[in-house]
Amino acid sequence: MDMTQEVGYRMAHQMDKLKMPSRNLPLSGLLISLFLAGCATSSQDLLLEVRKGETYSIIDLGQHLSAREAAGEEFSKGDLAAIDLLRDVAGTDPVVANRMKAIAALADLKSVENKGAFTRALKSEYWGVRWEAAKAVTVHPDPGAVPDLIFMLKNETESVILLDAVKALSAIGGEESLKALLLVYFDLTPRHTNNRMKAHAALCQITGKNIPFDDVEGWLDYSKAIPPETKPGPTGEKE
Repeated sequence: MDMTQEVGYRMAHQMDKLKMPSRNLPLSGLLISLFLAGCATSSQDLLLEVRKGETYSIIDLGQHLSAREAAGEEFSKGDLAAIDLLRDVAGTDPVVANRMKAIAALADLKSVENKGAFTRALKSEYWGVRWEAAKAVTVHPDPGAVPDLIFMLKNETESVILLDAVKALSAIGGEESLKALLLVYFDLTPRHTNNRMKAHAALCQITGKNIPFDDVEGWLDYSKAIPPETKPGPTGEKE
């Protein structure tokens, strides 16, 4: 886990803990049985870290699954049950930091489909969850996430998330992402001051054009090929 994630977890926990009551994460007897029957010793060791009978280390579990995947090992029934549990934590756990950790753990897995969990998390009322979701979509591009990312660009109140939304759209590509990135580039208001350069880099990558960052007229000329009803243009005044 890098320093940015650690800071994010702490910030989200401090800001959101007043909104959501803390509770232990339930582990059913069936799930524990699947772990014990299908996982290697390291999975059993993780179960020994269960706190208060029903809470475990999400980060350790994610690292264990990633290590098995990186080693080319086939996921056992216990591993698959653990992945399902991470999905559940990502969407329903009352502790925001746990949701963030679960999304990050799922994002580290390359061979398992988790796009639905990420897209749903983009709509979360908790900014830390939305942040992790935007980063996850960047790693696992999903065209189905574009509408939620566009909504985020227009309505997100946390500036730190906006840049990751731009990165996600850049990774996804396509016509709808292109239109949204043009809107960010043309937005001269303070909202996207820190995002326009990344949007420009994404535009160059998606279009194959090398129109300079400062050449707004050049990008306007390029955008004329877009249907008039969705054609982007400059908004606001440069401060």
